[in-house]
Amino acid sequence: MTLNAHDRFVKGVCFSNDGKQFLTCDASNINLFTYQKVMDAVFTKSVPSLQPDVKLLSNYQITSIDFRFDTNHFVTAGEKVQIWNTQRSFPMLSYAWGTDTVMTAKFNPAETNLIACTSMDRGVFIYDMRGKTTLQKTTLMNKSACLAWNPMEPIN
Repeated sequence: MTLNAHDRFVKGVCFSNDGKQFLTCDASNINLFTYQKVMDAVFTKSVPSLQPDVKLLSNYQITSIDFRFDTNHFVTAGEKVQIWNTQRSFPMLSYAWGTDTVMTAKFNPAETNLIACTSMDRGVFIYDMRGKTTLQKTTLMNKSACLAWNPMEPIN
């Protein structure tokens, strides 16, 4: 199956916790699809005409995207870390900690207010959505390409 949702390089794809929706993003565009509508379009052979349910536009470059586990919020990383709601066309929260680009951002599956991020300056850090400061930052010897929370012990 091929969806023509973006004209540019796709930076991220993520599913909602219930599996009913998924998001795709490129440099500044975010598309929200309903999984059942996509599958119906595949079975009826109308995939080329399929449009996203919601199209959002970010004012900043996007490098990754992740859905929150307990609500309909999602995070985009890039020039700024932005917290979005699928029901709104603009970000709810926007954070700019420092001047470096954030490459990846992932919500913690257990403590859903925590977001782990990696940056271009080899930093790995944890943010709390309830505050405006970094909880912990570590600088590694090499730049990180991706990030994941431990599935067995999500606090680690």
